[in-house]
Amino acid sequence: MLSAVYIVPRAMSDDISQPIQDPSCLLEVNRRSIETQRLLAQVRESNQELRCHCTKEKARMFVRFCHDNFTIVNHPTEGQHSDDCQLFSVIHGYSERQDDPPSHTQESIDVDSFVIHRAISDVQRTSVNKEKNSEGKPYNREHSIDKLFRFLCEKSYSNFHHKNKNQSTLVALRNLIEPTTSIAFGETTLNKYCFYGEKGYSFAFNTLRRDKKNNTYKGAGRPHALVFNVVEQISISNGCIDLDGSKYTAKRVIRAGRKTAGPYLVILSLADDPIEDAILVYNVFIKPIVSTTSLMPVDSNHERIIASGLISLISNSQNQLARWSLQKPIFSKNARSNSVSVLPDFILRRKSIETGKITYVEVIEVMGMLSDPDYAARKAQLLPLMKEAWRANSIYEINAENKSDIERFFNEHDYI
Repeated sequence: MLSAVYIVPRAMSDDISQPIQDPSCLLEVNRRSIETQRLLAQVRESNQELRCHCTKEKARMFVRFCHDNFTIVNHPTEGQHSDDCQLFSVIHGYSERQDDPPSHTQESIDVDSFVIHRAISDVQRTSVNKEKNSEGKPYNREHSIDKLFRFLCEKSYSNFHHKNKNQSTLVALRNLIEPTTSIAFGETTLNKYCFYGEKGYSFAFNTLRRDKKNNTYKGAGRPHALVFNVVEQISISNGCIDLDGSKYTAKRVIRAGRKTAGPYLVILSLADDPIEDAILVYNVFIKPIVSTTSLMPVDSNHERIIASGLISLISNSQNQLARWSLQKPIFSKNARSNSVSVLPDFILRRKSIETGKITYVEVIEVMGMLSDPDYAARKAQLLPLMKEAWRANSIYEINAENKSDIERFFNEHDYI
């Protein structure tokens, strides 16, 4: 038996987007057809998922790109189909920690467990395994903190804005780390070792020092914790990193994306160094964001200008018939490298207040380097694919280097 299957937005998975007219195309025997591959590519690049109505709970399925083809996998905890469903498969579960490194075509579905700083013996064992498996070639893997940030951003909807989403910096940070309550961390959950705000570093440092002294650490690996904060200015000199006047010596700086101006979301990882017998800052993760109260990530100051303007329009909207939302899609390195079309900068959506259905989708592409003929030619070729992949009603290109073009964009969007 094959039940109805719907395509739904992954970040708002309770909203039914559209039914698949012929669900049999998802069966393994039909999955490699051109039509099915095109459908699965669109679902993946639109950050959507599938829901099978064979059970009351509606089995969740994701699209994965593997071995040069798109396929579907069941969610490890919410993807159980009914026994007589033709899409049924045995679910073995999923954990972020794996003995073998994933191939470049694999992408994690979720973050069920987390650890950065393992015990020294575990680190040595991992290094030996990597040497044997990689044949001397380093893995091009996404850093664990970057992966964690994407997970938290999506789960907390920090990459979305809608009317009445007004919050302070501390509330925004608290909302961002709230999903860590579901992530296993040793004998406890990750939220027990996550701290935020100006005093976050002191709380994290004192907690780890106390746990080490009393031998009460319950987390994963050797004692370590994460600190989340928002800063305006960052400077790095001679191995010292200055975050709004607070100076740290870190072993590694991780910049997610291109360098751009602040503000930034910063995540510090603190860990016990058994050799120096001290709690040290190991990693500093830096990601540009829209503002100190909006943790929506951006890749450039041009994107920040567009996002800030749209957020203002949405927040001040007096429209009584529709509700607007702005999404900044975020993708892993694997998704970007395996993409079959352009990945958009922003998605603007209109939802009918009366029906609760999305009635309009606009893809917004913040253009730059238009003086480069190769860049311009590539955009001209791929933008139509973007519109098709995201099932958008329209696509709006903004020349971010032209102030008049930016002004025209906001004037044409005053209907929000």
